[in-house]
Amino acid sequence: MGHLCRFLLAPPRLTLHVSTVLYQLCAWGIACLAAGVYSLWVLYLVLRKGPRAVFCRKRRNVPPRCLTDTSCGEHRYLTLREFRQTFKVVAVDLRGYGFSDAPAGSEHYQRDPLLEDVQGIIEALGTDEKNAFTKCILVGHDWGGAIAWEFAASYPNMVEKLIVLNSVQFQVFSEYLAQHPCQMLRSNYTFLFQLPKLPEFLCSCDNFNYIDVAECIRNIQVRAQFVSPVDFSGAM
Repeated sequence: MGHLCRFLLAPPRLTLHVSTVLYQLCAWGIACLAAGVYSLWVLYLVLRKGPRAVFCRKRRNVPPRCLTDTSCGEHRYLTLREFRQTFKVVAVDLRGYGFSDAPAGSEHYQRDPLLEDVQGIIEALGTDEKNAFTKCILVGHDWGGAIAWEFAASYPNMVEKLIVLNSVQFQVFSEYLAQHPCQMLRSNYTFLFQLPKLPEFLCSCDNFNYIDVAECIRNIQVRAQFVSPVDFSGAM
């Protein structure tokens, strides 16, 4: 009976392994293609401005006001002024960011370890209070939003409300990506970030010109209204 079960399970297991390998090869292929396009952009900057201008970074001795305003707390203890009078607000860094632990190895940044981090934070904060709680209003933005979607689906009993900004649920995004290949061009940076070291180097060329240009193209009016040029430059 055991041999029969293994025999019947062999085809789906093989299909799963093959699909995983094909997916990884596709992702790495698109990542290398994106790296080539970004490298051509850097080459264009070198030809137009010269190597010294492109590879020399501006030194910033004074941090921007948005990072030194004491009313907002510190990087480790961020205070969200708009909500702190009504809620107990906790904004934490994901592992690898800021003062959080940054274990080596990509296996530490997979889905399950990140969800366990969020679970541990909610449990630790809940038991630390006089009136213990086990639920929270979970807010996530961009990559954090992707984790928030997954956490709410995996631990629904720990999420009272879910607020996600500028992020889409992974399954929905995957289905849309399959039906609209042009979305790969718009999301090319996500594939580029799969490569080690190179994305940081390419984005930092010409004093982080790519990030500045990208943000200006997205919404120059919003940036001008809420973020001063000094703060934006320092944050980069």
